[in-house]
Amino acid sequence: MEPECPRGLLPRPCRVLVLLNPQGGKGKALQLFQSRVQPFLEEAEITFKLILTERKNHARELVCAEELGHWDALAVMSGDGLMHEVVNGLMERPDWETAIQKPLCSLPGGSGNALAASVNHYAGYEQVTNEDLLINCTLLLCRRRLSPMNLLS
Repeated sequence: MEPECPRGLLPRPCRVLVLLNPQGGKGKALQLFQSRVQPFLEEAEITFKLILTERKNHARELVCAEELGHWDALAVMSGDGLMHEVVNGLMERPDWETAIQKPLCSLPGGSGNALAASVNHYAGYEQVTNEDLLINCTLLLCRRRLSPMNLLS
């Protein structure tokens, strides 16, 4: 049975599948996740499974085959390219209309983090980069607030 949660919020406790490109951020994405993101998730009582991508389109394949019912949200830690793979994987599923409704979180850990910067802006945070942007995006996930976003716009 799914836990009850107010509209616009992820449930508590929350289960998140984290897809991380270990080559992201000049090879520092995993270290950043462990030192900056993981402590916040643990403090917020967000359980997660971390999967490291191994090659191009690996995240796409994983999301296409994943049992999404096990997860309340998907978090993508890399640059914009990995999020692109994840969205494409969701759209390739037979249940794509439901799958694309799964909440996504962008955790900037690559060289191109435009989506995370846009989310940061629309959340009302001041413009920041690097680890400050990563912390802001992590805090958004920890607060469990959902906000619809048109990825095409």
